[in-house]
Amino acid sequence: MLCIDLGCGTKKQPGFIGVDRYTLGGVDIVADMDRTFPFRDDSVDLLLASHSLEHVETLLATIKEIYRICKHGTQLCIIAPYSEQKLNWANPYHKCVFNEHTPRFWTDHPYTPIDSEEYHHPHAYQWGLSKTDNSTPGIDIRIVRMECFYFPKYAGLPPSEQRRLRQERTDVCEQIMYHLIVWKGDAEGGGRPFDDYVAEFQPYEPEYITQLRHRGQEMLLQDRTAEVQLSEGLRQELPGVNDEGNQLRAHSVSLIREITRLHEHCAAQTEALGRLTTELHETAAYNRILRDEAVRIERELEFARAELRRESAVAAASREEVSSLVRQNQDLKMNLESNDVLRAKLGLTRAELETTAALLGLERQKVEVLSGEAAAAAVEEAERWKTLWSAAKRSLSAITVEPRLPEFTHVARVGGFIIGRDRQIQGLPKEFGPLREYCDRHFRTARACIVLGGDLAEVPYREYVIPFALDRLAAVSFAIRPLVPESSGVLGIEIVSARSEILVHVRCELTTIQRDGVTEFRLPATLTGLEKGWLLRVFVRDTGTPVSVYELVRGALTRGTTQSFPLVSFS
Repeated sequence: MLCIDLGCGTKKQPGFIGVDRYTLGGVDIVADMDRTFPFRDDSVDLLLASHSLEHVETLLATIKEIYRICKHGTQLCIIAPYSEQKLNWANPYHKCVFNEHTPRFWTDHPYTPIDSEEYHHPHAYQWGLSKTDNSTPGIDIRIVRMECFYFPKYAGLPPSEQRRLRQERTDVCEQIMYHLIVWKGDAEGGGRPFDDYVAEFQPYEPEYITQLRHRGQEMLLQDRTAEVQLSEGLRQELPGVNDEGNQLRAHSVSLIREITRLHEHCAAQTEALGRLTTELHETAAYNRILRDEAVRIERELEFARAELRRESAVAAASREEVSSLVRQNQDLKMNLESNDVLRAKLGLTRAELETTAALLGLERQKVEVLSGEAAAAAVEEAERWKTLWSAAKRSLSAITVEPRLPEFTHVARVGGFIIGRDRQIQGLPKEFGPLREYCDRHFRTARACIVLGGDLAEVPYREYVIPFALDRLAAVSFAIRPLVPESSGVLGIEIVSARSEILVHVRCELTTIQRDGVTEFRLPATLTGLEKGWLLRVFVRDTGTPVSVYELVRGALTRGTTQSFPLVSFS
């Protein structure tokens, strides 16, 4: 049970958490009552504010904050100086007014258990006035009890006379105490009506109020005793006092003694009740400490479990990294063996090329001496050997896996016009045929040369501007060539709109890429409405070997510009 003594000063009530804006003895939490309180919503079970709320800058704002932190059904005990005092009017630290009408502006509930004579006003008959400015303050705090404490001069008067003087004069009432219930809607109360809460209400009041009430009774009893003694003296002075008068005096004295005995008994009972209340508050505070300690231990255990899980994950990652290093070591050994085989093949190919070159020299000599039909046959044979020479060069390029950089001279720009499209396709893998057909239709690359682009590992990404629009895009297929088969690392693409917005990002492992094969990227969701000028970006990450994209390079005969497009198709 969370009990708050708001503005406790140096006299915090037992079992309460003391809150004040100054660091004083007994203050547990330092907080400014003109700002947000350091408590969660719907967390407070009982709140006491004794001689503190009259000091706030804006009373309604502070009451809203009290309403926020209190649960549905929370009891509020508010004690404040009664406003109709000349001393209060002069006090610069008393900024808010407290009288019998103050709580009327904290609710719009029209009824209250308090006698209507206590708050009578000719212009406001019902109790709740919170919506009188045509707004909704967002609070509903309903009053159950209201008690006024009078100066000694007026303490013994009948309640009706006290009420009349309080409303007509100043310096009649010293302070006022309200007991209220925080109401957050019928749904929060499980359907219980407000009258049930009023019937079960047990008002809390601080110890000094109980003592003040007893002192008032003692002073009243002393006044009554003095009056009786004065009457007895007058009777003794008057002659002819009969026996009946003496009996009345004796009976009055007996009554006074009985009242005194009853008062002492009530005081003893009140003191015992106070001790019991203090013990209950101390027990509740100890239980709250035990609960907080249990919550702290549970949090530490959860943190330890999370740390253990993290260390286990790190150990598993370390084991996986060791396994990966072992696999990479094995792959390197296999690659070393493959390099020996490649060098042997390279030697054989060079021998074949030298033989072919020698044969071509002989053929040229034959062509020079032959004429007519023999010359035509020689020319046909020479063309066949030229074809063999081109095939040998392509074989050498494939074996050495030597990437060509896209540094194009004027010879490369006109190569497509001289070689021709059909002869370019002859030496390509058959899987590249559909990609070339797609590029010829959409990029207009019929006279473009196919080359290997630069190393993707040396740049953040390679970007291609797509010069046509697409209504739908579900997959991208293009030709990738890693230098070393089954290279480790990541290959990815990004689709970027014409307005430079990244629409999709797809990755795959380089180990899944086939050399001189077609790689397809399936998009996680189909893109629609790609406008002309959208971008295709290709990148690699975490690899130490060169990776290139096959490109179509288109040059101009009359200009020095060169255009390059990926060997790609979109579906």
